[in-house]
Amino acid sequence: MTDDLIGKSIGGYVIEGQIGRGGMATVYLARQTSMNRVVALKVLPKNLSEDGAYAKRFEREVAIVAQLEHRSIVPVYDHGTFDGQPYIAMRYMAGGSLDQHLARGPLAAEQVLNVYTQIAPALDYAHSKNVLHRDLKPSNILLDETGGAFLTDFGIARLIGDENPGHTITAQGVVGTPSYMSPEQAQGQPLDGRSDLYALGIMLFELLCGRRPFMSDTPYSIAVMQVTATPPSARAINPDVTPAVEQVIFKSLKKKPEERYPTAVEMVAALRTAIESPGGFNPHDTQPNRRSNIRDTQPMHPQPGGTIYLTPHAPAFTPQRPPSDYMPAPVSVSQPSVRPVRRRPPGASLWMNMTIGAAIGCGLLAIIGFVIVVVAAQLLDRINAPSSAGVTPTAATAEPSLSPTGADAATVAPIGVRDPMDGSIIYVVEIQRGDGPITFQIASQPLSGTAAPTQLTDDESRNVSPAISPDGQRIAFISDRDGDRDLYVMDIGGGSVQKLLDTQVNEFTPAWTPDGAALIVASDTRGDGATDLLRVASDGSGAFEVLFADNALRAGSPAVSPDGTTVAFVLGGPRDARTWEIARLDLSTRQLLSDVTDDDVRDGLPVYSRSGVLYWMSTIDGASTLYRQTTSGGAEAIYETDLYISGLQASPSGELLMLQEGAAEDPAANVVIFDPSDRTTEALDIGYAPEAAWAP
Repeated sequence: MTDDLIGKSIGGYVIEGQIGRGGMATVYLARQTSMNRVVALKVLPKNLSEDGAYAKRFEREVAIVAQLEHRSIVPVYDHGTFDGQPYIAMRYMAGGSLDQHLARGPLAAEQVLNVYTQIAPALDYAHSKNVLHRDLKPSNILLDETGGAFLTDFGIARLIGDENPGHTITAQGVVGTPSYMSPEQAQGQPLDGRSDLYALGIMLFELLCGRRPFMSDTPYSIAVMQVTATPPSARAINPDVTPAVEQVIFKSLKKKPEERYPTAVEMVAALRTAIESPGGFNPHDTQPNRRSNIRDTQPMHPQPGGTIYLTPHAPAFTPQRPPSDYMPAPVSVSQPSVRPVRRRPPGASLWMNMTIGAAIGCGLLAIIGFVIVVVAAQLLDRINAPSSAGVTPTAATAEPSLSPTGADAATVAPIGVRDPMDGSIIYVVEIQRGDGPITFQIASQPLSGTAAPTQLTDDESRNVSPAISPDGQRIAFISDRDGDRDLYVMDIGGGSVQKLLDTQVNEFTPAWTPDGAALIVASDTRGDGATDLLRVASDGSGAFEVLFADNALRAGSPAVSPDGTTVAFVLGGPRDARTWEIARLDLSTRQLLSDVTDDDVRDGLPVYSRSGVLYWMSTIDGASTLYRQTTSGGAEAIYETDLYISGLQASPSGELLMLQEGAAEDPAANVVIFDPSDRTTEALDIGYAPEAAWAP
């Protein structure tokens, strides 16, 4: 088939131009004369029309899509044959294919979430109809002009075999695109819906990083990597990927199907939590959300026969927790001394992967006799669909109460002389009433006794980053209740809320000055991700002053010294977390002092004790190390964990530290008390309490 069809009429469709050409078909922009509407017309070329296998595939695609009636699956309007050439008339998607958007660079996490929220229910719906797609990839996700996302190209769905060269790996049932094949698909094993979910994981990596996790010179070697190789770190490629999102990727790419998410909707729920929940992203990350160029539209509504998961109606409010198999294991305390940081010899992992890959690859070749068919071209018949709001799987829904408890009892180490466990923690809870929007509310949980937790805010916004005033009477926090992320304050017991700063841009991570007269806050003043430090009056006057500004750097996570003379904060490039260091600023002169750190790891979460000792956290290879500044200005490692530390605050007395540790497979965090004097820890039996602050 050549472009000599342009301008001609095929079965009531006038072909106006070519959209794309692939190994099996050409897709044209056409107009249906009877209804005067634009369609995408997929036409099988003459040389393949004479091949019964290709014609059968064309017919199978029509038959499959005809039984899949879902708003996020590209609908087929018509099909027929013209001059011996089969054609399919489909809805035209003006937004192009997802791979065309990807060609401009990695997508923001919010963009990916928007797309996945739409296609996940469609994929689960197809699975409920016993249809496996088996060729999910960005070119098979189409977008309409509003940013709606659609699944398309079911041409190889459920095919038993394909002996013809041209576009896939095939062998005794092995069919698909190697870069997106699941391990079981690459080995010709029986498949279920979790094979498609693996492809979603590959796509998630690619959309966020701009490249696929497994890349090699031949389709066969890529298939072997799918079976044997460990996926690379997404964060190492794109520092904007948070640890929580990376864990969703890793779980999606588990080699064993039973270790992946059971449904696409549950995978997206985990991704949404990782992106949006305080427990799922670094609360001290001052990077603003990038504006999506894939626009949102109206929420999705359940379709007949579809698989839609909604949170059941809750009484007052329902905090959400990850599924139980994602929760951190009970914290057991090891020796109080700091373990040395483990480092692998350069190249060790690569050599091991090459050795195992070769051995297993040979086994694959001998056992299933892989037949390699070179990819000729990828079909560009891609189309788009309406956007949707998030859906929440019931499996991720907690009991209808605010209590963050639920973790197993922790092993408690002696802490010696320390604060009595009085006061309360102020933390953030994720709430969804029925099928309403997901909100973040601030709550208070007593540390002693049996008193029930109390919800302190109650609206339809996202209230995050609580900070307790020095006198323990007020809570400063960030809320988007008026559109932007602005700085607010309220009494410790809740009640009326007062806005302290209204700059029409986003603010992040407030910290009180010791006298309680002001707060230091990070502000995205220019909207480019390079944040400044502002000092904001706490009396509601709206007065503020710029303390630090550099349009090439991001400043955030401030902590003010007990004498009020210095603010320690995170400083680094707005796009590369590997450049983040701990810096200090003289509040009287507004001059930078000598940096606290200068290394090649991610430093963050600075906090002062009441005696003026500065602590901070460094992360490398998924492990976290807690440091304190020595009297000589150096750094002393005092605690190391294989878990990810997502929160660090001082107790009301200032002599104990409260850490939030999450297991490597889980973005959630348990609350742990650490005593720097004897380096012992105690895990509080309060479960999941993101962004926890300790109030007197």
